[in-house]
Amino acid sequence: MLNLLKTMRTLATATLLWQLSPAAWCKEIKGFTLYINLPPASCSVGNQKSHLPQCKDRLQITVTNMRPQASEPSAACQPPADSGEALPPMQERIVSRVMPDTAARNNAWLNNGACHGISKQDYFRNISSKMARFKTPNLFKTPVEQIVSQSEVINQITAINEGLNAQSLVLVCAQSAKFSQPILTDVRLCYDDRGNYNNCPSSLRSNCPAIISVIGTP
Repeated sequence: MLNLLKTMRTLATATLLWQLSPAAWCKEIKGFTLYINLPPASCSVGNQKSHLPQCKDRLQITVTNMRPQASEPSAACQPPADSGEALPPMQERIVSRVMPDTAARNNAWLNNGACHGISKQDYFRNISSKMARFKTPNLFKTPVEQIVSQSEVINQITAINEGLNAQSLVLVCAQSAKFSQPILTDVRLCYDDRGNYNNCPSSLRSNCPAIISVIGTP
């Protein structure tokens, strides 16, 4: 995991100027929401997910998708003609670490990138840059169930991620008889169009109660 983060941070540095250019994105895009999944929890909730690579490999965190926050609804989806464009080998390897399901990865781009005129390379480069910045709290590295308050999870995440505050993230939980409390399965992070953390839109709301379960992997 450490080597992955180092590689991704190198990529993030190389793409900094690209991130700061709003022209790289459609004009209607106001920001982005990054959907982070916690496989140790989500894979335990549903047996139907056990075949997924993130479950088989017991990954600590993965990305489900990154959705643009548009100023107005987009017209009908119109992916570019070359919707099957390939990523450079290095970028493919880096992205596959955080988005290991090839089909899901491609669908994420088609539905949330291509429909907004974002190329595949730019879409996944943006995800890699954001994941390179995000630091995981110790709660996500402990392979036993921990009963904590929702506020404690938020405090641990924001304490180690500069610029991130409670208004810039949303926790998502699921019910499971395997855990004594609703289990944290996802974290959603919100950004403005320049890549800085930003308040999440009002449509994003946590469904977690005050006390939740958290489980991770080293």
